[in-house]
Order: sequence, then C-alpha cells, then structure tokens
Amino acid sequence: MVIECYREALTYYETDIKVATILALANRYMNINRLAECKQMCEMALSIDRNNDEATLMVADMLYTNNDTDKAIVHFAQLLGKYPKLVLALSSKIWYE
Repeated sequence: MVIECYREALTYYETDIKVATILALANRYMNINRLAECKQMCEMALSIDRNNDEATLMVADMLYTNNDTDKAIVHFAQLLGKYPKLVLALSSKIWYE
C-alpha cells in the first residue's frame, strides 16, 4: 500500500519534491530487499539530479552489499571528494562488516 501511494505521488509533484519522493520509495524498496526496484528509483533520482548524495550513497551501499566493490568504490569516492570527513564513517562500516 505504501509503495502504491509513493508511486501515485510521483505523478503530482514538481522536481524537488519528486526527487524526495523517489528516494523515499527507493529506501522503502531497499528495506524490503527489492534491490532491482531500489536501483531503478535511484537511477531515476540521479537522472533528475545527478549530484544527489542520498541516491549516490544508496547505490554505493547496494553495490557494496552485492560484492560489486569496484563500482561501489567509484560512488563512495565521488562522495568522499565532496565530504572528506566521511572517511571515518566508511572505514568503520567496512571494518565491522
């Protein structure tokens, strides 16, 4: 039901709110382990706002979880270029997994 509401909302909203709705839907898909749909929503968000940090991080997390580390590193590096202090957060994530 929640997913259908988000999908319907996408037809009404302008760009900024639409990206937020797309990311909320992507997050929902990730939480229920529907990763193909999550990836599709992240790609949609990035097609609207190619510098969206939340979508980039979500894609990087999915890639890392699926052991596609080379592609994940590209996305993590993009974020680290903008936010160098994320190194500690990322290193602790990698260390504990």
